[in-house]
Amino acid sequence: MEFAKLRNRATQRGFGMIPSARSLGHTLIELVTVMVLVGIVAAFAAPRFFGRSDFDERGFFEVSMQAVRYAQKLALASGCDTRVSFDGSGVALHQWISGGTCAAAACTGAGLTPVERPGGGAFDETAPSGVSVGTATFCFDSIGRPRNTVGLLAAPVSVVVGGRTLTIEPDTGFTRCTAGC
Repeated sequence: MEFAKLRNRATQRGFGMIPSARSLGHTLIELVTVMVLVGIVAAFAAPRFFGRSDFDERGFFEVSMQAVRYAQKLALASGCDTRVSFDGSGVALHQWISGGTCAAAACTGAGLTPVERPGGGAFDETAPSGVSVGTATFCFDSIGRPRNTVGLLAAPVSVVVGGRTLTIEPDTGFTRCTAGC
């Protein structure tokens, strides 16, 4: 008899309660509601993850940054001025070479020769459709300093590629992403 009283008191205080069959699972309405909410979120989130435009923009930005870095290294290695030009449709690299030797160009004049890619073909990248490219032209001299037609750069050069900004620092030619990274 004492045991029965103790068990009743424990049950009343919440100890040793046996869950009912109703609390063991979820109702059909709860499951359908969760599935509808997941479907709505997926409908808005999926295009963001599977759209190509963001990947194309980021990829072309990386190609542009590597092109500028390659131009500086090529100018250092060859001793020839190397021009980088962003013209709204893409980026291209050229050198002033005349008869197989460097021509003194100081970032101006004729005699431009397209730079060959390490794997072959001209280093001329066209932006994917939907990716906007700003305009800028500068060159690297034989010791890797960025210059324009007037002389050494006095201020950084910035080029907008899609939603990102590529900046080339004066004196060093350090190339980095400064906005939208």
